[in-house]
Amino acid sequence: MTLHKNMPRQNHIDMDGQTVPKGARFKLTGANGKTYSPMYPLDSILPPEESINCHCAVQEIASERALGMSLEERKKLQQKALDEMDDDWEKELNAKNRAAWEKRHKAAKDKKEFEEYSKILGKKNMPENLDEFQNLKYNKPKEWEQLKDYKKSVKIGELSPLSDFKHYKKVCKEINSKLVGVTTSNGIEIKSNSKHFISRVIGSVEQKRNGVPVDDIVQALNEPTSISTVKYASNGPSQKFILKGVCTVSVNPETGSLIQVNPMPVKKGR
Repeated sequence: MTLHKNMPRQNHIDMDGQTVPKGARFKLTGANGKTYSPMYPLDSILPPEESINCHCAVQEIASERALGMSLEERKKLQQKALDEMDDDWEKELNAKNRAAWEKRHKAAKDKKEFEEYSKILGKKNMPENLDEFQNLKYNKPKEWEQLKDYKKSVKIGELSPLSDFKHYKKVCKEINSKLVGVTTSNGIEIKSNSKHFISRVIGSVEQKRNGVPVDDIVQALNEPTSISTVKYASNGPSQKFILKGVCTVSVNPETGSLIQVNPMPVKKGR
């Protein structure tokens, strides 16, 4: 059965209503004149021109005698099932079409952007080619946001491209899994982190600043040596959790956002 939407192929429309016993194959006359025997839509035996963007559907039906329904009632039941699936198909198709349209119509702009990113980050931190860059940009929104943040941090000198994008993504994942959701020793629930905080965790060669292990930050929030009073500035309040000899973590006590972290060098005795 074929769904009469999204400009289906005429030969697929012609199959509408075709029924076969369970386990048997359908008959499809291809646009090239050849006859195919698929078990279901998108069967691997079909050539690309008969399967790509196909939205046909198969609906199991019982015999009229067994189900106790007339042909008209069965058609209504089938249409109801198709209508319920239709919204999801529309959303999926629209998202794919939108991404494909943007890739085609923004190719020149994306090429320039790809070259700019490659110059700043180096080839090792970038997708291999423009097509993969566009695929990331239009189909992987979370990773695309991370790449933009990483590029900005490298450009302003907070990070070095020597600390590659794979490591940046790994640190982001570790922050999310180990820090977000933690409740500090004084009752602040950590809900988010600033982009600047990520750079501080990693550290910078250019700024001669060491990073801070995420586990040390967890300890500072849970078992601080001391906690500062809340200080207010134009960008909001902040409170420091100090783990002596290890690090200082700044948190916005109102939003639960991690602002930044600094390593604390151990003072050596004479």
